[in-house]
Amino acid sequence: MHDVIGCLLNLSKGEISFTLNGADLGPAFTLNAQQKSQTFYPAVVLKNAEMSFNFGAQPFKYPPPNDYIAVASAPKEAIRENSINSNQTQSKEDGKPKCNAPQAIIMEPSRELAEQTYNQIQKFKKYLKDPIIRELLVIGGVSVKEQISVLNSGVDIIVGTPGRLEDLIQGGYLSLTHCRFFILDEADGLLKQGYTELIDRLHRQIPKITSDGKRLQMIVCSATLHAFEVKKMAERLMHFPTWVDLKGEDAVPETVHHVVVIVDPQKDKSWHNLRKCIETDGVHNRDNIRPGSNNPGAFRIK
Repeated sequence: MHDVIGCLLNLSKGEISFTLNGADLGPAFTLNAQQKSQTFYPAVVLKNAEMSFNFGAQPFKYPPPNDYIAVASAPKEAIRENSINSNQTQSKEDGKPKCNAPQAIIMEPSRELAEQTYNQIQKFKKYLKDPIIRELLVIGGVSVKEQISVLNSGVDIIVGTPGRLEDLIQGGYLSLTHCRFFILDEADGLLKQGYTELIDRLHRQIPKITSDGKRLQMIVCSATLHAFEVKKMAERLMHFPTWVDLKGEDAVPETVHHVVVIVDPQKDKSWHNLRKCIETDGVHNRDNIRPGSNNPGAFRIK
């Protein structure tokens, strides 16, 4: 309470740093070449707190270093140039983002799932005539030049796998400046495949409030939403998420049947006959599972 947080943007060094009550906390983020040329908008996300802002209209309680100037004192040329760059990323006719700045990114853990989601978008979009939805499938095994060409012509929704998405973003072909929906499908699969760091990095790069005042909406879909990894990610990246659970944490799908057979091989000699009533895939029919066998597939009943 009553702390003063300062935010310092250095486009020459490509650094964003913070101060706490006048004390320099050092660089927090390093900007790449693409990020240096982007337009920056002040934004803050609060949780059960209040904050007042000072862009230099009043004297700072803790003045910034000598080589920094307040936003309110910035040259008008710089402010006007940024404004023009921002407008260039939007259509003059309807204000919609154009070129390589999609409004929704759907990340899938596999190529097959990405293709399924892409096909469903194509089926549903026929009911949306104004505006017409432009979608793009971004996966490996497809010519990246074709994907870049479609991106440059304008895309609203991108469905893709992590590897190809990361390549296009790092190469500067895919911009996140107007992304309003960040969707993780089969989130547990993405996390198990080791994409936690990539998800966190993309979430940091996507503006939490777009230039037209829209707030980022993050959606996480999974058959195992209650998995520890998924819950941990939701707590880290999402603010007051709404959980939609159709069955409940301990629900069992209707297609899964549980059977319990109580066996005591010392008292009940008839248990051997149970194998005749149980249908299996037969993959272990020839396994040597007799007592004393060294076969890796052997097992013991205790």
